[in-house]
Amino acid sequence: MSGILLGDHMNYYNIGDRDSEQFNRMLVESLSEMISISVRGPDKKFVFVSEEFLKGLKLKPADVEGKGSTELIQEKLYESSASERAFSEGTDAKEFFHAIDDQWVYSESKIIKDFKGELEYVVTYSVLPHELLKEIDKMRLHLEYYKQENKQLYNYLIKNDNIHVFADKSMSKIVKNAVKIAPTNASVVITGESGVGKEIIAKVIHENSDRREKPFVAVCIPQMSPALMESELFGYEKGAFTGALSSGHEGLLESANGGTVFLDEIGDISLDLQVKLLRVLENLKFTRVGGTKTIELDVRFIAATNKNLKQMVKDNSFREDLLYRIGVIFLNIPPLRERKDDIIPLVNHFVSLLNKIYCSHHRVAEDAYHLFREYAWPGNVRELRNLVEKLVVLSEENLINAQMVNRLLQGEDFLVADTTIGTRQDHEAIWEENTVIDKYNQIESDKILTALVEAGGNRTIAAEILGISRSTLYRRLKKHPINK
Repeated sequence: MSGILLGDHMNYYNIGDRDSEQFNRMLVESLSEMISISVRGPDKKFVFVSEEFLKGLKLKPADVEGKGSTELIQEKLYESSASERAFSEGTDAKEFFHAIDDQWVYSESKIIKDFKGELEYVVTYSVLPHELLKEIDKMRLHLEYYKQENKQLYNYLIKNDNIHVFADKSMSKIVKNAVKIAPTNASVVITGESGVGKEIIAKVIHENSDRREKPFVAVCIPQMSPALMESELFGYEKGAFTGALSSGHEGLLESANGGTVFLDEIGDISLDLQVKLLRVLENLKFTRVGGTKTIELDVRFIAATNKNLKQMVKDNSFREDLLYRIGVIFLNIPPLRERKDDIIPLVNHFVSLLNKIYCSHHRVAEDAYHLFREYAWPGNVRELRNLVEKLVVLSEENLINAQMVNRLLQGEDFLVADTTIGTRQDHEAIWEENTVIDKYNQIESDKILTALVEAGGNRTIAAEILGISRSTLYRRLKKHPINK
């Protein structure tokens, strides 16, 4: 935007070693092209007008030189002026008025005082309403864009919140081994307690393999009904059983073709299904339930368990030949309590992640880190993330301190009020607690609904997106009033 300096009045305004012309140029350059601007000096005459100002009034610089708003009103170029009010009242002013061609104009006038506190300049910004509406429409488009971008970021964070964060030497070795074996097709068994991150290591293998662009299909065996497990894994043909879809159904193995199948908790698979799975592993071929057509399979199998498969072989609850076939490589992940150096990096990672998800600004106090590090974490990384999420969602303070962490570790809720006295303050505290818990429940409900929509209503996939078991998802669906 450019403007026209009128007369010698600009010598009135000085800021340090910056003369008035520099000041006005800087002022105008900071404005949007849609804004017109005029500056009036102590004598109420224009000392500066922008080209947009003249264009809006259909005037030339000579038409306004030596004049002010008073003269323009007398000449009926417009009916009133925010700058006139600013001069007369000595305060900022706003005004809608009619200008030439019966156009409505919105103006804001700002007063500028000298070092003695005397009114020296009035700066007026004007805009035609239709231009303002255009700008608002642009802002709405930008807002919608950022909403969509934020939604995509939210979904990405929800699905990718278990990236491998580690500092402990034992985990470093495991990850290096996972990357080393990734390019091969060797089947892998990952062992370790529940919640240590077995699926994360499985994804490390998949993402560093030639199959990274193909599906990674996680199959949590305990979540599947024993009666339907075979049809879920292998799929079925039309009329295979009562209630079967008329179009048949593609199984999980088939949907993973070209990629990786992660069999979580393989120790829970029935002996009958172990035989069928062994055949698939040996031949990479199978038939759907009720079908005769042989389907060739190109997948890499990774299994995980928190059980001792070798002991299960001795107990005749797991086939020895299946163990040898699926367990070419064994990776054992130690529990979190045995890799202390991972705890603080994981805490910081989850706090940062959840801050992005919940648009918060939490951080952990130094005195709280000791409690995180010394706790035994029987639920491992899953328990750690759960606790950090509670702290981020329920804490009204940005600083997560040791007292908050200690109460949650002891099984207490640091927001629970003392209800034994029954004072007004107690009831207010309870009300505040319930408000925060309602907020938490709403957030949880929204996350579940988002996952269900993304999964097309498939609860198994929705549970995988949320990083929870299907049984946990069913419990939460009963808890929240979601239209399923």
